[in-house]
Amino acid sequence: MKHRRYLDGAGYFINDDRCSGGHLSEDDVLGCAHCQKALKRKIWIDNGGYCSQCDWELCVECATKALTEGCANFKRMFEREIEAAYVREQNARILGI
Repeated sequence: MKHRRYLDGAGYFINDDRCSGGHLSEDDVLGCAHCQKALKRKIWIDNGGYCSQCDWELCVECATKALTEGCANFKRMFEREIEAAYVREQNARILGI
């Protein structure tokens, strides 16, 4: 059931402007895997993108970038930076710096 994963762990958005003459707006909320932008599910289904490399939902801007620049998954970049900092720390410890 890989294709329905976008519903797992979704947040929920409620905007109630009825007191000021507006309307009630509700939707599930997803997050862009590349920039962490909040995406309303209904809008994402109509306009959003999908990264086939990291297998996650993307906002329109990141989907456009992914076509030309490739995958820039936020979580993976964060993990790489943590790993690089750990390697630098271990090298400094070995060298006695």
